[in-house]
Amino acid sequence: MLTTLPDYRHAVALDEPFRPLSAPAPAGELELLTSLALRMLGDDPWVGRFRLPREAGDRRRMLRAVLTVREPAPLDPELVAVLDALLGGERQQRPLANALTLPAPIAVWRGDITRLRADAIVNAANDALLGCFQPMHACVRVVFRGEDEAVYRELS
Repeated sequence: MLTTLPDYRHAVALDEPFRPLSAPAPAGELELLTSLALRMLGDDPWVGRFRLPREAGDRRRMLRAVLTVREPAPLDPELVAVLDALLGGERQQRPLANALTLPAPIAVWRGDITRLRADAIVNAANDALLGCFQPMHACVRVVFRGEDEAVYRELS
């Protein structure tokens, strides 16, 4: 378990730029990648409890919920590559605000925090530095975990 901020900093490679394992997928492949990720997570107890939804939006919500309740542990690199492609493709469909263009080095952002391109965002977390595990909750950690699971893949 991570007990200090330096331990956390090292575990998430905070001082290194994020390098996805896959390029962002084109919009036409996102539904397929969602289904593939759910199949790859098939041994997860949360996935096994439910039938795979027929509707693409329901499958994406299920993937988000599974990633939210999943205990932090390393992911199979093939799954990470699928998630990187899926999440990168979704990210490309939304405009991003560059934090470097904000008027001060420390700023209060009003808006959708998932659309802010920044090196670090302060998040209220629990003592294990893991945040919320409540599926579909609108807290910052759940939103980002669903948006970018790769940030959490190194925690164990």
